[in-house]
Amino acid sequence: MSFQDIEAGFGTSASNNNTTFSTPESPEDAAFRSLQSSLSLQMLKINANVQGILKLVDQLGTGRDSAALRKSLHDLTDSTRAMAKRGSEDLKKLTNQQVKLPHQKTSLQKTSHDFQLSLIGFQRAQQLSAERQRTVVQGVKMAVEDGVEDGEIEQTSTSPSQRQAQILQAQLSPHELAYQESLIHEREEDIREIEAGVHELAEIFRDLGTLVHQQGGMLDNIDYNIQSVHVDTSRAAEELTTAHEYQRRAGRRAACLMIILVVVVAIVLLACETTPIPYSITYHYASSSITRDLILSFFLRKIDAHEKLKVIPVRIELLLSIRCPSGEKAMRVWTSNNMDSPGVGSIMLGTDEHLLLPSAHTLLLNVDDLSVYSEQLEHLPGYFAGGSGGSQLFCSNVKVASPPVPFKELPAWPSNVEAHPLLVIDYELLKAGDKTEIDRLWEAGSTLGFWYLKNHGGEQLFPAMWGMAEDVFALPLEEKMTFEQGDEGLSFGYKAVGHYITDAQGTPDPVEGLDIAKDDALAYPKVARRSYADRVNEHMEPTIAPFVEKCIELSNTMLDIFNDKLGLPAGTLAKFHQRNDHSSSETRTIRAPANLPQGKLAVGGHTDFGTISFLVNNIGGLQVLPPGDTEWRNVRPLPGHVVCNIADALTIFSGGLLNSNIHRVVPPSGAQSAYERWSSVYFTRPSNDTVLQPLLESSIVSDAFNKLTEERQKSLTPGVTSYEWFTRRQKNYRTKNHKGTETWAANRGTENGRA
Repeated sequence: MSFQDIEAGFGTSASNNNTTFSTPESPEDAAFRSLQSSLSLQMLKINANVQGILKLVDQLGTGRDSAALRKSLHDLTDSTRAMAKRGSEDLKKLTNQQVKLPHQKTSLQKTSHDFQLSLIGFQRAQQLSAERQRTVVQGVKMAVEDGVEDGEIEQTSTSPSQRQAQILQAQLSPHELAYQESLIHEREEDIREIEAGVHELAEIFRDLGTLVHQQGGMLDNIDYNIQSVHVDTSRAAEELTTAHEYQRRAGRRAACLMIILVVVVAIVLLACETTPIPYSITYHYASSSITRDLILSFFLRKIDAHEKLKVIPVRIELLLSIRCPSGEKAMRVWTSNNMDSPGVGSIMLGTDEHLLLPSAHTLLLNVDDLSVYSEQLEHLPGYFAGGSGGSQLFCSNVKVASPPVPFKELPAWPSNVEAHPLLVIDYELLKAGDKTEIDRLWEAGSTLGFWYLKNHGGEQLFPAMWGMAEDVFALPLEEKMTFEQGDEGLSFGYKAVGHYITDAQGTPDPVEGLDIAKDDALAYPKVARRSYADRVNEHMEPTIAPFVEKCIELSNTMLDIFNDKLGLPAGTLAKFHQRNDHSSSETRTIRAPANLPQGKLAVGGHTDFGTISFLVNNIGGLQVLPPGDTEWRNVRPLPGHVVCNIADALTIFSGGLLNSNIHRVVPPSGAQSAYERWSSVYFTRPSNDTVLQPLLESSIVSDAFNKLTEERQKSLTPGVTSYEWFTRRQKNYRTKNHKGTETWAANRGTENGRA
């Protein structure tokens, strides 16, 4: 079976996906999409925070109410309010960008609609919080103000808040009553702050009024009469209409001025006799990230070849290329430079990250474009200045360098190597509840246990992890080893070559790796599980956290589908994978060296420890062992696709219905073997205290489990927690812990002796 046949029968063709994956987009579209992705991530965080606020509000006035709970509620509300403000500003910027991108109108409308829904949810959560706190305060006030003789409690009270007050009064001493009075003042202050926040949110809604008017008056039905704040909606509509017309006229004037400016600049450039000198600067400093509003200024010194010219109108193309969460981005600027008065060019970058320019660092220079390199620019005159605080980056001795290894153009899949057929699952269809696609996902999970996932929205996030790891791997080995996890059974941190065994004989692996705990990525800058190198921390917010957020989203969507297919009560699998519960969920980025001998294992045969895994790699090498087969089959990486697979916990929960299949990594075939192999993986694993056992409350699971052999049933009922399962396997994979074949046997999961 050819690979084209595979795609024809199992999903969208690879050729089509390749075409889509490689289609270039304009810098304006890239900036728009990057800012839109950032806003989507903020909406995701706002929605998650709203759920957290509602859970905390439910506990107010109960036995679980405490100062710590109220502080958590206060902090979560404040952080969500800040995100709402930031998101509002980003939406305004998106609206301004879309004026020049009419084809993005529908996309902007959807983003605006989703953001407004997020704000409405937050608004309602704040209102509920204020109402609940008023009820609690009223109850405490009654306890303080109304005496109850001899501590007796009237049983005739008809109000729950009155009964709560009487109980509280009967139990409190005078000192405690005084303390409660102080709490009343504190809570009333919280209520006033919440009311101010609700008012502030109403202001945000009004600030977005112009956009609302353009998109059909979506917020006409939102109640702005919040806590005595009266809004004259009819007058606002008139103001918005006037503003809208003014904006359109201003836009036309700006367009005319821009055309005139372009014509003038073109005439000036054509009048110049100097040949244009195009060149590009690529900034590859490890600790850098980008800021949306960063202005980079550059100056060129006098060039010897033009000393006799009084004016040097050199046309320059400056290409700044920096790896960021959505992949490698480049923004161009054209300018002219005068020998006596150097010109200044500015770049406005459309991302949310921050560029921290050091006081000195070597710039990497590429000529003409990123695929052409020259050794003749060793001593280009000039220097590059920029950053905050007047920091300068001198480049009088500029080095020429190629892009990072993972981004190099790589050889195609060898034509003589057969790829094993995997189903191609469309994530957008899964989210839409498409029954056929959901059935296909179940088929993939219950047979081979591997499938491709497309249209997942993380196409640039997985390769961005390669760039992050490359920066970290460049550190000295002794520094990296200070962040090696050790032998206690967890895997977070750096992994040197030879860290793991690949077979029963204890052969060490040839790969280098870096694991980041999900808990640390979400908690940053706080430390949840362990510390990391500073260079890792510099990538935590711009690269690692968005990657983790996307993988959590993918995982949750599929877990809900499998939950329904297994006939489990709603939310059963979700409760084992709570976002804020500690688990061994982690990212893993691996670099395998080029030119490994054929037959040398990079990663030995195994099943994954957790629930679901998500993988992207740049070249081949991944192999699967289909159930009942003895021949390893190759899995071909597809551009824009994630390779997903079922892991041990989901096999156990499902009573063996879902298949955690054996896989391994070998050297790539053909011309690809001459290149480093990069992999980005996310392992979803249950919360540490989750007991691994079949979920027999489902008749579907119990029927399947009862049909298994006694040996297989035993392998699927380990009777341990997720933490114990993971640490047992992890410890026995360590090369330092290997004592013989029994160590290899002790690191097995649900393979049941198949590898």
